[in-house]
Amino acid sequence: MTLLPSPPSKYKGWLALGAVLLLSFAALTLFGEGGLTELLHTRREQRALEGRILEQQERNQALRRKIERLQSDDAFIERQARVKLGLVKPGELVYRDPVAASASDR
Repeated sequence: MTLLPSPPSKYKGWLALGAVLLLSFAALTLFGEGGLTELLHTRREQRALEGRILEQQERNQALRRKIERLQSDDAFIERQARVKLGLVKPGELVYRDPVAASASDR
């Protein structure tokens, strides 16, 4: 194995300056604004936000289904009243008056 001869002393200053510039450029590329570390952090943040978006979309879909049931499913409405409002105790019967219901819609 042969070693390369060392550069003449007049180029050593330029070589050192080039090495410093190259190392500075590498450090800026890794750690500077818009660098690799910021890119990795941004990607992690993006994945977390995408997960939150997916959760919200699922929640919205569940709420849409609940709205549809509240608009059309009398048994579901009754259960909601029992559980959430405590209007009906276990064992009681619920009678709905269609005349009163249509009068309250006006």
